[in-house]
Amino acid sequence: MDEKDKAMWVHTLWDPLEKIDQSPLHSKKDGIKVAAYCRVSLDSLNLSKSLESQVSYYTHYINNRKNWKFVGIYFDNLVSGRKASLRQGFTRMLRHCDEGKIDLILVKDVSRFSRNAKELIEIVERLKEINVTVYFEAENIESTRSDTTYLLKTFASIAQAKIEEISYNVKWGYEKRTLEGKADIRDMYGYDKAEVDGETIIKINEEEAQIVREIFAMYLNGYSSYKIAGELSRRNIKTKQGKKLWRSSTIAGIFTNVALIKT
Repeated sequence: MDEKDKAMWVHTLWDPLEKIDQSPLHSKKDGIKVAAYCRVSLDSLNLSKSLESQVSYYTHYINNRKNWKFVGIYFDNLVSGRKASLRQGFTRMLRHCDEGKIDLILVKDVSRFSRNAKELIEIVERLKEINVTVYFEAENIESTRSDTTYLLKTFASIAQAKIEEISYNVKWGYEKRTLEGKADIRDMYGYDKAEVDGETIIKINEEEAQIVREIFAMYLNGYSSYKIAGELSRRNIKTKQGKKLWRSSTIAGIFTNVALIKT
């Protein structure tokens, strides 16, 4: 190996290490502004426990780094990861990045950040332009590294394909059971059961159907499940069981009810 090749080899070997030192994730510089993003989706189990554990973990993790400045935990509960504009916590975090309040964002995995591959890359590239790094813990991906774009596209595409497959399978399961006369329609808001010629059928409850349309309209306008539940309770609209108090889990159930989505 001649001196030129040796110099090139050393240069290639050490440049990444210099970039590691400059990264806010590894830098020893004081005052690095760090935040975390947490999201619990509609299909998660133990919703409140899941969100609570994420928030607790990142709060302690950030505060235990002496040179990090804790900015806060941004979160969205019972919200899909398909579209950023519908996640209030996420859009607030991006706004604070634009305002220079954040240097580093920690997130559990790629799917928590976004399940839309195209949108994920666009957001990460936008953040790189304003010197904000995103670290995806499960995949061990740091957004500012030159080799991350391909990896992020791969993981995001997998997450997107997975949620689309689950959605398709759930819908097909409902449709198949309905065609076989085995549909589960217990206490389904927006519908009533009726007996016709000795058979149980379902029919639309027009009064409840209007409330369902309002629920989806509020969701598309950025309302969380908690906020929608609070609004319905405030308006004294009763649940299917005749209760005055709505729960966010009830709203989540309506979002994931295939029959209602089709109405």
